[in-house]
This record gives sequence, C-alpha cells and structure tokens, in this order.
Amino acid sequence: MNQVILGKRLLSDTEIIWYCRGPENVRQLSLSELQKIATDAALLSSLIMIRLCKQDTHPYPFKNLNRH
Repeated sequence: MNQVILGKRLLSDTEIIWYCRGPENVRQLSLSELQKIATDAALLSSLIMIRLCKQDTHPYPFKNLNRH
C-alpha cells in the first residue's frame, strides 16, 4: 500500500488567502475559518482513503445470492 499523509491540505496558504480576499468568498469567511475548513476537509478525505484501502477486494458484499 502506498504511504498516506494524514491531514495534508489540498490548497496552499497562498490559495486560501487568495480565495478569502476574492469575490468567490460570498459567505465572507475569515482566513482562520477557511484554514479550519481546509484542514477538516483534508482529514476527512484522508479517512475516506484509509477506509477504501482497507476494504476487501470485493467492496460490495454479495449475500444470499442463491442462483439456480
């Protein structure tokens, strides 16, 4: 399995600052709020990747398939 870095943000601080000051920030979130959202998103995406890697080779369990 490849190495996974937990909590790695997908956006750099420069990109977060640019978004904070840009017109796309319609909710007028502060820089610290945006950094927290970016960190939370990175942690969640890392946890999802770990769960996907831990799944069996058959991600969908086939139970009670009695084909005749």
